[in-house]
Amino acid sequence: MPYFPDLTPYEFLGGDPGASSLNIGWLDKEHTFNQGPVEQDICKRIRQMCLFELARQTRGFHGCPLCLQPLFGTPVPGETVLLGSAEIRVKGASGIMYAAPNLIYHYITEHAYQPPAEFMEAVREFASLGSGASRLWCCANCYFVFFC
Repeated sequence: MPYFPDLTPYEFLGGDPGASSLNIGWLDKEHTFNQGPVEQDICKRIRQMCLFELARQTRGFHGCPLCLQPLFGTPVPGETVLLGSAEIRVKGASGIMYAAPNLIYHYITEHAYQPPAEFMEAVREFASLGSGASRLWCCANCYFVFFC
């Protein structure tokens, strides 16, 4: 998986058609990253997004570059969340779109990755909307999550 610093313009797989997005959580073992606590509610919401709200699904998998052995799923109570083959999108109140690999859930829970505060606030705001959020498909393999 490629490395991109947090909050830099998203350019993976040719970028997002028709949108400006910022990178979140594109980690590798060659670069340091912020570590610290992530609120349980934020972590639960990110987990839900990694399960049910995927964008840019690919045919292959990327293993965790931080683990000693390749990892393609993260055990959670009662199920396995398959990670490493898709992304998630969150749009913040300011209109900024954030693009993260779905491995972000693993990075948070297993490697203490702490995403930037503005991303976590966008996740918090989106979670408070419940089912009031709508999706806009921009192409066959992706969608964006927008506020109503």
